[in-house]
Amino acid sequence: MFESLPSYAQQAMGDLLSDLYFLDDCVGEFEVLIQEAARADLRSKRLMEMPGISSTTASALFACISNGHDFKAGHQFSVWLGLTPGQYSSGGRARLGRIMKAGDAYS
Repeated sequence: MFESLPSYAQQAMGDLLSDLYFLDDCVGEFEVLIQEAARADLRSKRLMEMPGISSTTASALFACISNGHDFKAGHQFSVWLGLTPGQYSSGGRARLGRIMKAGDAYS
């Protein structure tokens, strides 16, 4: 496929691919560091005992919420995550809809 391209395009594509491989290696190294840091932290270990929570997710949660004292209740945390149903109220009657998924974009 590269052979059909002009020589300057081949050079540019080769350079870009080598940069991509380098960055991919860097990401892999950072993933290993995140896993090691999560395994060393007691709070992350406790989170990772829950189904579906990996070292990456546990690290991201602690990076966003620190110790979690900003939330007065678990419900506030679930609202922040965007895991609560939407509420549609009319005429004094509350109706709950689907999960809004409108929480913090990073988490």
